[in-house]
Amino acid sequence: MIAKTDQWPTMVIGHAVRDLPEDGVLLVFGYDWSSEIAYYGEHRAITVPQWTSIEQLEVIRSQPELLAGGLPIVAVIDCPNNLSSDPHLRSLFETILERQTRGMHPTPLAGCKLWR
Repeated sequence: MIAKTDQWPTMVIGHAVRDLPEDGVLLVFGYDWSSEIAYYGEHRAITVPQWTSIEQLEVIRSQPELLAGGLPIVAVIDCPNNLSSDPHLRSLFETILERQTRGMHPTPLAGCKLWR
């Protein structure tokens, strides 16, 4: 077995969310459209690619339950991405983070921030 410090960041993050409710959904920013965090975390996930549009972010902001299939978002993972540096996307991205992480506790993990 690989020592925890030698694991891929996506594996570390995935393992950190395994104990969350099974019917919950992860909201993942960063790692483009990779399904690795969802796979290692054994959860459904909404993965937001770096090239997402304002329209797509607006749906995540206004109707996250639509994308989550009516299931609760139980964790938000914010890994390095371009959404906070793009002046056209930053405000919308920050609004999504603020709304979706309300009541959750942030933890830095594997170069990302995990709210659960």
